Amino acid sequence: MGELLRANIRAHSRRYSATALAVAISMAFVVAALALASGMDASVTKSVRDQYAGVNTVVNIDYDSAEAGEHGLEEYTDTISGVDGVEAVNEQCYGYWDIRTQDGSISPSVNVARNQELISGKLPEGSAEVAMSQANAEALGVGVGGEVTATNGFGDSQARTLRVTGILESETVTTTASVIAAPDTMRAVDETYEPDALYVSGSGDLDSSIAAAIDDPGIQVRSADDAMAEDLEMMQMGQGTLTAFMLVFPIIALTVAAIVVATTFRIIFEQRRRELALLRTLGATSRQVRGMIRGETLLVGAVSSFIGVILGAVLGAFVLVLIDVADGIGEAFGMLNISQLLIVWIVGTLLTFLIGTRPAKSVTRVSPMEALIPIDSSATKHGHKVRVSIGAVIAAVSIAGLYFGISRGEDVGFLIAFASGVLGFIGALLVCSVLLPKVTYLFGAPFRSVVGIMARSNTVRNPERTGSTGTAIILGVTLITTMAVAAGSMRETLLSEVDSRRPYDLVTIGDDMPDSLIDRVAGTEGVANAIEVRGVDGTLDGNTLTINEDSSNGTNEDADGAAGSDAGTVDGATADDASSPITILAQPDLNPVAHSTVSVIGDGQAIVPSYLGIDSLNLCGSGQCVDLTVTQDDDTEDIRVSPTTLAQVSDSASVREIYVSLADDADATEVQNALTSIDNNIDVGGAAAERAMYTQIINSVLLVIVGLLAVSVLVALVGVANTLSLSVFERTRENGLLRTLGLTKKQMRRMLVLEATLIAGSSAIIGVGLGIFFGWVGTLALPFDVEHTVIVIPWLQVIGVVVIAVLAAIVASFVPGRKAAKVSPVEALAA
Repeated sequence: MGELLRANIRAHSRRYSATALAVAISMAFVVAALALASGMDASVTKSVRDQYAGVNTVVNIDYDSAEAGEHGLEEYTDTISGVDGVEAVNEQCYGYWDIRTQDGSISPSVNVARNQELISGKLPEGSAEVAMSQANAEALGVGVGGEVTATNGFGDSQARTLRVTGILESETVTTTASVIAAPDTMRAVDETYEPDALYVSGSGDLDSSIAAAIDDPGIQVRSADDAMAEDLEMMQMGQGTLTAFMLVFPIIALTVAAIVVATTFRIIFEQRRRELALLRTLGATSRQVRGMIRGETLLVGAVSSFIGVILGAVLGAFVLVLIDVADGIGEAFGMLNISQLLIVWIVGTLLTFLIGTRPAKSVTRVSPMEALIPIDSSATKHGHKVRVSIGAVIAAVSIAGLYFGISRGEDVGFLIAFASGVLGFIGALLVCSVLLPKVTYLFGAPFRSVVGIMARSNTVRNPERTGSTGTAIILGVTLITTMAVAAGSMRETLLSEVDSRRPYDLVTIGDDMPDSLIDRVAGTEGVANAIEVRGVDGTLDGNTLTINEDSSNGTNEDADGAAGSDAGTVDGATADDASSPITILAQPDLNPVAHSTVSVIGDGQAIVPSYLGIDSLNLCGSGQCVDLTVTQDDDTEDIRVSPTTLAQVSDSASVREIYVSLADDADATEVQNALTSIDNNIDVGGAAAERAMYTQIINSVLLVIVGLLAVSVLVALVGVANTLSLSVFERTRENGLLRTLGLTKKQMRRMLVLEATLIAGSSAIIGVGLGIFFGWVGTLALPFDVEHTVIVIPWLQVIGVVVIAVLAAIVASFVPGRKAAKVSPVEALAA
């Protein structure tokens, strides 16, 4: 049997080649995903160990203690420094700054300098020094020796001028520090600075000595090894989640490969019924024949899985180098987990073996005499009815679960909807695998030529083959379309929410902006429109708002200033008596620069902050007063009136805000930096950067996910090529007869191309329909706190998926078509 096994492998190598290719691609995908996860885990572990290099003891606030927060770590720095054996005490802290130059602005995370790798320069030491990543330095247009201005992330600190002393390596997937500074610099920029931890270096039993010296139950003192172990445990939990997420896509590809392999084995063994029957008549037992077939499947699985593991390891290593997790190929290969590679090889081998076992059993159970009789399709039809019934029941249960989950909302509802969606997808695949041949036959109705009729008939000649092959394509296309619809809907929902809450692209704010600034802003490249808002300063006493006559300079004066003496007494109150300084803005119609409808303030109306708690307003200035009706608003801190209303009581309004809308092709960050560079005394913010951030994140995630899912579609197309190749082999005599009757080589190729097109096209269209449905209900089930969910079907992307699937299927049909066309009629009829 061993010699016969080897002979069969050589004789049927072409039949098994596509099966081996599908297994190899799937195994390579699994290994590459595991390699990436292992490499990132190794890199993160190294970064954590580097963080604690040379540290003996870690001191931090114990937030689980009831006394936490009563004392800060800074109070104990000197105490710890005086403990015997302590050689150094280093502070550790994270924060956020706003950093600017004339060329741009960034809002990076900042931490205390420690063990960072430099490209050039040196680490910061003084109170006015800073180092930053190469990407941030390029965004600001600075290098070593350049200067930047920095404020804390809340914008309420005095701007500090800092000198750049070093350039760090740009952030990667395993690094988060983008700007580093010394503790003194952190304090200078942010007055609220407090260290998160103290890293103590020295010798001896520092843990006990420091704990005794501090004697504070709200402070935690532990060894660096314990702190590092806790950080590593947290990191490994995160890496475990990441690994699980990354393996979802290889598992999908593996599922598609299982469908392709099962279909291939079923076809191969059915084609070999006569051959196997002959072996039985020559004396081979059914057990021996099963053993031979199992040996074939085991060998195919072992070899193809081994090839896939090797390819996946190489691909994973190159990816680790590409994303800067590893410095070289040698280091990347060192990050691979050998035991994982071995497990993947065993899983791939066993999976192929188990998939091939079932059709092998069904074929070898048939007696030699029965094997020579044509297959009775009644049993197959009965199995189809059972499959459709089970799939329909599963789909019905799924729809009920989806409705309940969407109605329930929140996280629990989303989990119910997600589980129901997965269940419904399985049910849909069961039904589609049976109905697909009929759909494919109807899909080919427009093709009425001789070639078209034959191709159409071929798709239903073996419904099981067409159904299995098309199901693999449906699975991949459905998932890609689902992600495209969900991503597009999430993007539009988030953008719609941003537009309704923050409808303006950019807003320029300043205390003393010149009148000419509006022209410079409007003339900036990328700005489509700009509208200025003028305002004055006033003081509020009760319901009376008095305008300060010197407010044109953009500053509020103290209560003993000149404003009260000129304004006189108004309704028994003067500016001297006022206790609440506030800004009055004359807001024009801002709809030309807004992404959503903005209410226009009418004459005689005022919008006031809700926290003031007033329901009427008396606006006074220039010796007269105007009574205004009030609308309270939670989103404003100023009092807003119409330009006509403000003009009645003041003629000294200055430019306070400029609202900007961007051109369609404008880069929000570049325009914001350009506006910031006009005047260092103005702040530029708005929703454009946020809108661009959402779009970039969603598009990037969608691109990665679609790229990963595309592997499953590739495996499915391998199945298409394999199905057509086996079909050509099975129909050798028929094709020879067709050639004898006048069918040309070109027509033979066209028939197979059209057959592949019908299978792929109908499968892709069904997949698109299922993907739109699951993307729609999935978006509705997401636990978003938004006013309304926007469902978007990206038709261009959807059509692109269908076109790519069909074109790839056509390409996959070239080799089988050439094989069929090359066989001469005489050879075919002699087969």
